[in-house]
Order: sequence, then C-alpha cells, then structure tokens
Amino acid sequence: METTDRLIPWLLIAALVAGVSGDLLLNTPVWGIGFSAWGIVLLALLLALERMGGAFPPPDVLAVGVLGGLCALCLAWRDSASLSFANVIAFFFAAGVMTLRARPLSRAPLALYLQGFILHGLHAAAGLPMLGLKDLPAWRRSHPSGPVRLLPLVRGIFLALPLLIFFGALLAAADASFQFLIEQILKIDIPEILRHLFVAGFFCWLVGGVLRGRHCASEVPLPAERPKFLHVGTTESAIVLGALNILFGLFVVLQLPYFFGGHQTVLGTPSLTYAEYARRGFFELIGVVGFAIPLLLLVEWLSFRQGNAPLFRVLGGMMVVLLGSIMASAIWRLWLYIERFGLSEARLNAAALLLWLGAVLVWFSVSVLGGRRERFAYGAIIAGYCVLLLLNLGNPGAIVVRTNLARASAGVPFDARYNATLGADAVPELLAGLSGLPPAERDVVSWELLCRFGRGEKPSGRGWNAGLAGASALVAERREEIRSYLLPQTAAPARERAEARR
Repeated sequence: METTDRLIPWLLIAALVAGVSGDLLLNTPVWGIGFSAWGIVLLALLLALERMGGAFPPPDVLAVGVLGGLCALCLAWRDSASLSFANVIAFFFAAGVMTLRARPLSRAPLALYLQGFILHGLHAAAGLPMLGLKDLPAWRRSHPSGPVRLLPLVRGIFLALPLLIFFGALLAAADASFQFLIEQILKIDIPEILRHLFVAGFFCWLVGGVLRGRHCASEVPLPAERPKFLHVGTTESAIVLGALNILFGLFVVLQLPYFFGGHQTVLGTPSLTYAEYARRGFFELIGVVGFAIPLLLLVEWLSFRQGNAPLFRVLGGMMVVLLGSIMASAIWRLWLYIERFGLSEARLNAAALLLWLGAVLVWFSVSVLGGRRERFAYGAIIAGYCVLLLLNLGNPGAIVVRTNLARASAGVPFDARYNATLGADAVPELLAGLSGLPPAERDVVSWELLCRFGRGEKPSGRGWNAGLAGASALVAERREEIRSYLLPQTAAPARERAEARR
C-alpha cells in the first residue's frame, strides 16, 4: 500500500503530461509523426510508473509495449488510411494491455483480458475524479508538509480557469467593447482556447482514469470456480461439437471440386460467376472461423475444463482441421478473385486477416489443446501484432500497384484511377511503371499524381509522414516528365486540367 500511496501525485502528473502533450502533438487534422511522438511519451509514462511501483516491467509487458510503440512509429512512415487506422487501434490496445492488472500477462486467461478492458472503460469514465477527490486528499493527510502545500493553489487554478473562460465568452458575446478588449488588446481567442482545453482535458481524463484503475483501484478477482448456472454437461457439449464437425465436414467435401477443378469448375457451374463464388462467400467463411474459435474456448470452459480433456482434444482437434480447410477455401476464393480482377488494398488486408486467423488456429492447437489454455490470449495478441507489422513492412500500396502493373504488362486492363489514389506509398511504383501504360491510363495516373502531390505543398510538422514527404519530393523532381504524359483532351474539367499543368 505504501507503494501505491507514493504513486498518487505521479499519477496526476502523468495524466497532465499525457493531456498537454496530446493537445500539442495530436491536435492536427492528420496524424503523422505527432502521433508517433505522443505514443512514445505515453509508453514511457506507463513504463516509468510500473518501475516506480516497485519492480521493473516484466518481459511480456515490455514486449507488448515495444510492439505498440512500433505501430505508433508506423504512422510517421506509411501513408495508408486503412493501415494508419489499424496502427492507431493497435497502439491503444497495447497501452490497454500494458495497464491490465493481470500478471504475468503471458499466462493470463482470456477472461482476465475481457474483465480488464471492461474495467478500463469504467475507470476511464470515473477514475480521474476519484483520484483527485478521494485518493489525493488521503495522500495529503499522510504527507502534511513539503510541496503538498502547492496542491490547493494548483487545484484552485484548474477550477477557476474553465469558469473564467465560460463567463468570459458569455460577456464577450453580450458586449462588443468587451469582446474587442479580449480579442484585440489581450489577444485571447476563446474558441481556440476551448478547443485546446477540450483536447488536453480529454486525454488527461482518459489516461488519468486508466492509471488510477491500474495502480489504486481495488482488485476484482474472477470467481475461482465456474458458477453453477453456467454449467453445461459434457454430453451436450460433445453433441454440439460433433454436430458442427459434421456440418463443417460436409461443406469441405462439397468444396473439393472447386479446389481441384479451378477455373473450369467455377465457369462450368450454371449461374455461378467469379464474383458470386469468390466475393459472396469469402467474408462468411472468415466469419465462420472467427466465431468458431471463441465457441471452442467457451465450450471448453463450460464443460471440459474439469474433466474429459481427451474428448475435447479429439473433437476440438477435428474442428481445428476442418476450420483450416474452410480457411483454405477462403484463400482459394480470394486467389481466384485477385487473379481475375486484380489486387486491391482491401483484398490484401483480407489476406493479412486470414494469415492472423491461421496463426491463431495453430496457437490454439498448441496452447488450448495442449493443456495450456492460459497462454492462448497472449499468444494470439502477439501474432496479431506480428501480422500488422509485416503488413507495414510490406507496404500494401506498393504491393498492390506492383501486382497490377505486372498484370497490365500481360495485357490485363489496368484500373488507373484506383491505383493512382492508393496513397503516397504507391507513388514510387506508379512512377516506375508509368511509361509502360497505355496513353489513356497514363494520362489518368499523371493527372492524379500532379493534383495530389505536385502542388509543392509539404506535410506540416505534427502531420509529417515519410511516405507523403517522399512522394511529394519525387513528383516535384519528375514534374516535367509527368506533365508530358497528359493528353491534350480528357474528360477532366478544364480548370482542373490547367491547375495540374501549372
């Protein structure tokens, strides 16, 4: 308890640093290097508080922190909307995992992760007021001297500042001379101040509440035994798994002709097109695998945890094999669709999702079926981060353009407008293959490149991104060459064409 008591003022300081740095680094229309810097600051705060709590963060916590930090750094590297969104979610998830109270993380069951994130939501909503109104006064009573005397002054300023802004805004709206005094003489922009206060307050509130839950809140243990009302008999669960295995097996058998028949089988099936075969069932098959894995975990927890483990290993192992075959069907459909219609960023992301689900299936076999179910959640999380970082390293935009350009060289139509709008990461590949495209496609790509990257605008400080900066420099360097590919007449409006030529 002494360690927790010592941490209370540092929790407030960490929340304040996270809020102020969040306003300075994230208060921008586009997140780039600013988010990367803020992510490193937040991770450093979390690790420092862990260290101040009495022990150096264990390797499993450090591993999650490093992976989350790498995802944050990728926002200053890659220029892809979908990839940036995934990196942001992955970073916040890593921060949430690091602040879980379950230790060690590598052996925490899935239920502890779920419980921890539910508590994170509650602490984020109400933790900071409890830290300031309950924990801090108790800490002051046990530390009556020293810098504690400054705390009433600080709290008074924080209480008075929003009131001054609120009533000042009302008075400025009521009287023009008072508004002139504030805006012209005092140089105070009240809406701008309110915006900064909101952003800083949001991150301060969020981080402070989660930190309070990590270091000061009471432990909420899971029940040592499964509640009786949740008990399901082994026989019933075995029937459920057996019936699903039969259903999945029937589906796999029906898919065998498509596996070995290839294009001829798909085209030879009445009223069946590539789009219907590949796109219609692809996400449904991913859904089958995505729902079946949690179902296996739930059935094992409800029925087989206390006994009959060999039966679960047999039925669960059969289902894992069948789910692997269903995933193979999904991969085959995706391959047929790409071969027929080309690669897109969404299809590449779907392939990455399949790779992660495959890794999760393998890890399920090793951990849960191997009698080490408590290791499943951590391994699945690490596998997800590895797949995401591989996607960042691979550069999805460049892969898509490179693949589609290779198809175009073989005589397949090239979707110039789509490939030209993939993002800055695809620009080097587009420029490398621009001269080999037909004139019409070359014109579309050239126009898009000049409009998006040829205006001489450089990314701002907090929104700086290596991919965007590199694309702008490359287009500026080859501007005259790109302009030479523009056709005299296109369907584009004359004004936009003139802007692209300037």
